[in-house]
Amino acid sequence: MVSEKVPQEIDQTLMNILMAPLEQASRHGLWGVEAQRISKTGQWLGWVPSHLPFLFFADTVCKEIANGYASHGQKAEGQREDRRKSESLLHAMALDHLAQRNPYTLSQGESKLIWFLTQWAKQPEYLVISDLKGGLSVKLQDRLLQFIMEQTIKFQLNQTVILGVTDSDKSWKEKWVNQGWKHVTGFLSEI
Repeated sequence: MVSEKVPQEIDQTLMNILMAPLEQASRHGLWGVEAQRISKTGQWLGWVPSHLPFLFFADTVCKEIANGYASHGQKAEGQREDRRKSESLLHAMALDHLAQRNPYTLSQGESKLIWFLTQWAKQPEYLVISDLKGGLSVKLQDRLLQFIMEQTIKFQLNQTVILGVTDSDKSWKEKWVNQGWKHVTGFLSEI
């Protein structure tokens, strides 16, 4: 858990690292070395931003998450096995009822959770959720954290999950630190 020194510190840092170089590149440069660097970064980094719009590419939630699995396998589109695994993730998060919905019809909190599951399916080395509370009720925050803990233990994952939090709710942070989460101040300063 990372307490941000300034609001949206994590998002701003990742935008500077990932997006600024693309914005400065020429149109021809978008297909060159910089684009390859961004693509390689996407293989080891998953990011759930706090205020950027989520971009979905499939017509159902299940297919969107399946495409995350496909991405990990360096495939263009999720297949039957990827869809089965995405259904399993939705079930583990108690979101089965969203499986056949179009991702663009979801609420802000539902969109955030589906974007999270899509990033999770990519199996990145680092998964960053820049604002845990943004758009999620306390119940959904707890469900998300429980999911991360259970899946990490169940599948013995060697993945670093970074959660952006604020200092406003000390008891909430203490609860999760007592369950094994490490707490640091400032993104990239102590990680």
